Amino acid sequence: QMVQFSTDDVLPRRATTPIMSSMPRPESLYGKASLRAKVVRTLCHRYLIVRSAWVYGIGRDLFHRAERRRRPHLPWLAVPTDRFASPTSADDLTAAVEQLIDHDTLGIYHIVCQGRCSRYDFAQAILKAAHMEDKLELPHPRSDAGSTPSYTVLDNLMLRLDNLPQPRPWKEALNEYINSLQ
Repeated sequence: QMVQFSTDDVLPRRATTPIMSSMPRPESLYGKASLRAKVVRTLCHRYLIVRSAWVYGIGRDLFHRAERRRRPHLPWLAVPTDRFASPTSADDLTAAVEQLIDHDTLGIYHIVCQGRCSRYDFAQAILKAAHMEDKLELPHPRSDAGSTPSYTVLDNLMLRLDNLPQPRPWKEALNEYINSLQ
């Protein structure tokens, strides 16, 4: 069995409800480069493709960018208000993938923490937990003005259909992660 990790960037960004479909339609260069699922499905009959979003707890992520603001010489953190997804703890993602492997599950699964927020809301929650609210710039849209809001909230539909536990709500997972660092 082959396990391939993917990203919400392989899906269209103009959704308005949580995405259940497994049909990729990447719009960004990163999304197109991340679309390895076709190769995996061609080379291997027993595969598990896991799509997730905004994974933190792995080092170079929004959480650690925000945490670096503790240093006095670093400026405020600027993040867009019109990008929406589900922040996902690397620990919760790992636990869910382990379940899928243990159950010999195959196919394409979306695995994200429950709920959704904007990049700004996510950064605000991180900085608030770290008592650094003053390090976040006032809300602003993405720099590429005129673009439609980016909404790539994934739905854990396949986990529910297989009666497998879903990751926790994103705020609960984030608070636990922050508390584990102190």
